[in-house]
Amino acid sequence: ELSCFRANDQYRDPSVEFTAGDAGEVGGGFRPATTRVLIGFDRVFFPNITLGARLGYAIGGGPSEPGGAGFVPFHAELRGAYWFGPLEVGKLRPYVTVGGGLAQIDSSVTTELVDRSPQGQIPVDDAGQPTASRVTVWKKTGTTFAAAGAGAMYPLNQKSGITAELKGVVL
Repeated sequence: ELSCFRANDQYRDPSVEFTAGDAGEVGGGFRPATTRVLIGFDRVFFPNITLGARLGYAIGGGPSEPGGAGFVPFHAELRGAYWFGPLEVGKLRPYVTVGGGLAQIDSSVTTELVDRSPQGQIPVDDAGQPTASRVTVWKKTGTTFAAAGAGAMYPLNQKSGITAELKGVVL
């Protein structure tokens, strides 16, 4: 779902405001999105298998449409991982992981468009050019997700370590 907002998070209602021409362009690709702070716990059940949970909070969510649901900033995740090789302090230990849970991810892009008046007129500047206005277009995705990824841990001792992980998420 895409939502448009003018400056100061003022909602631009597409059913009331008319766009002249082809409107603004919203290109595809990768964009920065919400940022999360997570804390997690994983329990070893077999030498190479762990089950765990992550809880956290997201910042950077977009504004809500009038009467629409607000941004859900909470993150809750259950996950499992398969670890390759033995746990040796000071040596990287790679793993693969799958999981799922609750999360919402919002991202935005800014574009320009020209609005018609309700009478169908296009506003122009002193040079006779259409007057464009800037809008921020927000993409809001799901509240549940499934994920798969890979990572590695640098063990500090036999019970803890520092991990880095890259995963794909379907919302």
